[in-house]
Amino acid sequence: MLVKFFRKDTLEVLIIFALLLLALWIKTLMGLGDQDIERTLSYGTPLELVINQFALHLPGLSTIVAFLITLVVLFMMQSLNNQFIFVPQRSLLPSLLYVMIGFSFISLQHLTPALAAMPIIILSLKSIFTSYRKDYAEADYFLAGFYMALAAVVYLPALAYLLTIIFSVLIMRPFSWREWVATFAGLLVPFIFLATYYLLFDTDGMNTILALDPGKIIAAIPKSMNSFFGYGFLGTILLALAAASFFILTWTGSQKVRTNKIFLVFFSMIGVGILSYVLIPTVSKEALVIMALPLSYVISVYMIFSRRTLIPDALLLMLLSLAVLLQIFVE
Repeated sequence: MLVKFFRKDTLEVLIIFALLLLALWIKTLMGLGDQDIERTLSYGTPLELVINQFALHLPGLSTIVAFLITLVVLFMMQSLNNQFIFVPQRSLLPSLLYVMIGFSFISLQHLTPALAAMPIIILSLKSIFTSYRKDYAEADYFLAGFYMALAAVVYLPALAYLLTIIFSVLIMRPFSWREWVATFAGLLVPFIFLATYYLLFDTDGMNTILALDPGKIIAAIPKSMNSFFGYGFLGTILLALAAASFFILTWTGSQKVRTNKIFLVFFSMIGVGILSYVLIPTVSKEALVIMALPLSYVISVYMIFSRRTLIPDALLLMLLSLAVLLQIFVE
């Protein structure tokens, strides 16, 4: 029943979604409870450090900005699906899942580099999806590479998602050396500007980036959980992902080729995100803000189109319940 209600696209669902969004953020927006923000000011790109300083010194304004960017991201998600129709039913369920997965942890309800990078990452994905069956896609791949590299300038761990760009070029179209050149040219441009900034204004900062010492790095937001509910929440997401993955193996057989390739891109993002979280010391819970995008689409397809509603309903109820508990028992 729960999934059946939220998979509709009606005014009453929109109102309930808006109320849930406010309920999730209200504690942080009002500055109630534990508002400690843990950020590093010793490691990161110039833009990362500016964002972290802003969040530390102006936590209230940081929360408002984060909330507004989240609204922009939700709008861009809806627009992306409206254009490419990879979830072939109008529904607010992807938006609901994105908000729950990305922001149930209170420590993520402030402006973070990962959230600031999200609109840029969506623009990169849009360029990739636009390239499918297009006569001349060099400009699209240049933009895809440019946007993802720019996202890495805002949030350094997004460098790992350059693997998603390479994977996307491989699966979206037949080989074309011009498109590969355009992709790598787009990837290089933001880094050329970043290197120029370091060489001219901050050579010490470049040395810090290059001399990466994991033992001295404090993640912007810790990986560890302070309560059972945090681990339970992540475990529920993994269960939902596993169920959705098995479902999509059969569901994609009846979908368009472009839709299948788009979901391969989403799965590559999820894989890169999980590996980054496990292997890279500076990647913390903040990575959920980015992984929530492909996760929300993948899980929503399973919940919307699965004929057996018992498990989807149970998973959605568990996610909603744990999201509420995480607001009470601060992570």
